[in-house]
Amino acid sequence: MGDNQARLEDIGQGRVEAMDATGIDVSILSVVTPATQALPAREAVALARDANDQAASAVRAHPARFRAFATLPTSDP
Repeated sequence: MGDNQARLEDIGQGRVEAMDATGIDVSILSVVTPATQALPAREAVALARDANDQAASAVRAHPARFRAFATLPTSDP
């Protein structure tokens, strides 16, 4: 996989630099399926909260560059 995993997990300056290098103005941060769907409620809520907190932090740090979709704990809406 090379450095793909590290690049996917970088929602900070490294991603902004990669966006600049490729001409991308805005990136939407989103956790892809299955996300929390298969997890028990307690785990799903904790994971969704953590993912949402990380995304919100990235958006706060780079408000002109990032937007984010919320991750929902569907096993415990």
